[in-house]
Amino acid sequence: MTARLLIQLIGWVALSVLALTTLAWAQDTDNAGKGITAKQLVVMVDGRFPTSGALTSGAGIVVGRKGGLIYIATAGHVVRDLMEEAENIRVQFPDRPGLEVSATIFPASFDKGIDVALLIVPQSEAPETIASLEVFPTARMSSEIQAGEGVYLFGQPGGKVWSGNGSPEKVQASRTTELEVESNTVIPGLSGGAALDEGLRIVGIIVETDNGVARSIPIRFLKEIIEGGGYPFMLADAEAALPDIEIDPLEELTKRGYKLSGDPIVTVVEFVRALEMGRGKDAELFIAAGVPLDPDALASRVAVPADMVDALLHNNLIRSRSDATVLDWCRGLVRADGNDIASSYMAGRFARFDNSYLFQTACKDEAPRIKQLLTKQIQRHEEWLENVKKDEARLKEIQRVCRDVMAENAPLSVMAENLYKAAHEQSYDALDLEELGEAATKIIHQKFGGGEHMVFNSYAYDDYGFAKSAPTQNQRLAYVYREIDEAAWATANGAHIRGNAIYYGNKLYKTIPELYADIAPMAIHESCNKNIRFINPNRSAQSSYEDARHIMKLLGG
Repeated sequence: MTARLLIQLIGWVALSVLALTTLAWAQDTDNAGKGITAKQLVVMVDGRFPTSGALTSGAGIVVGRKGGLIYIATAGHVVRDLMEEAENIRVQFPDRPGLEVSATIFPASFDKGIDVALLIVPQSEAPETIASLEVFPTARMSSEIQAGEGVYLFGQPGGKVWSGNGSPEKVQASRTTELEVESNTVIPGLSGGAALDEGLRIVGIIVETDNGVARSIPIRFLKEIIEGGGYPFMLADAEAALPDIEIDPLEELTKRGYKLSGDPIVTVVEFVRALEMGRGKDAELFIAAGVPLDPDALASRVAVPADMVDALLHNNLIRSRSDATVLDWCRGLVRADGNDIASSYMAGRFARFDNSYLFQTACKDEAPRIKQLLTKQIQRHEEWLENVKKDEARLKEIQRVCRDVMAENAPLSVMAENLYKAAHEQSYDALDLEELGEAATKIIHQKFGGGEHMVFNSYAYDDYGFAKSAPTQNQRLAYVYREIDEAAWATANGAHIRGNAIYYGNKLYKTIPELYADIAPMAIHESCNKNIRFINPNRSAQSSYEDARHIMKLLGG
């Protein structure tokens, strides 16, 4: 951004970052006092052609109201092709971003070659301002725009809602029935949108964007077309813009006491201070200055007004300290591991403020993927809680199955044989008793549906899921086979083993298999009773779950 900026004196930040001065704000306030601004009449239009399945998008201009219906003019090709009309047409009003209203193509009849269509929506679905005013003073009706004047093109270019060129483009040709503007920002999606002069008055409806040229039907000719068909047209003259002045927004912010270090997080603190003090004009100067704002810090400190969000995104000013883009930020809201297990640990920092518009607009493209991951995370957490509740109620049954499975899979005969061989100084293959124990616990786990809530140990954990001390052998169910084996060897130690029998002196104690058969049931019973536990999600998991629900809410899910 250059050291000094030419700032047009208007208050519509979402359209142009240059429109940010004290006088501009005053002008916008004056327009608001009349009840409506041009921006409030530009709607986003989306639909689908039924045969091809092709999606269509563009914009439209509210032109009138009659008989309980709101009339919206758009470019005809947005909702009609050579073969058919679009279906499932939806419009969004700027006063209600994200809220889609069903629209119908009105069977209007215009002269051949005029690329205009009328959409209608129920008056009850429109914002109060549009539904109640007797006239919409938002256009330049009393004079024609001339070649060489500046024009803003405003619509849905590339699917980016309520967007357009950041600085005015020059009118190349101005005729009674057509305006031509050359622009580097001419891309699909502008059709049906508004051409605005530098005073933000509607001067035309965009009907063609091709090879860097935008063609519009002048607003006065559009009035003839619509009224000639007997349809309502309520646009009227708006006041002209005030003259331009030249200021340096960075210098101006410094004069007003703001500290700008260039760090996106520090800048957010100052930006938030401006909003909290009700200094909207100062907040707009931050945008004019082109200083980046960190998205995490921004969303966790203040509810960002919708027009500010539009302006920040339009000018690519939401960036992290590492210069990561807003898309990177959206992708980082939810992480998924190799098993597609999602987590969204945000420490609750987005919970204080309603930034639904910021999230839904900034993360529009990533929203389906994020919502899918969040849904899985939320379901998994709630299933965990439900499983704890269910299994706590059937603990005795689980303990019984545990005893049966551990006894059935205990390699007692092999352990007895190994003890016999060791006593007679014969070689043998040692068993991996921990591995065998783990295998048996997996069988128990599977019998009861698995789940992270069921654990087979009696360690103590802290609130974050970490063991408070190193586990001992008897704190794990999987160690029970080793406990049995060690108890048998301890009993045999110091005894005399003759063949398969254990003697103390000349007194027969029992056989080695009997020894294992006696020790095993008690050890297994005690371990199953002590080491089966059901744990609720730890504090980190609970916080992540709450964050997931909040982010889902912010995304409109």
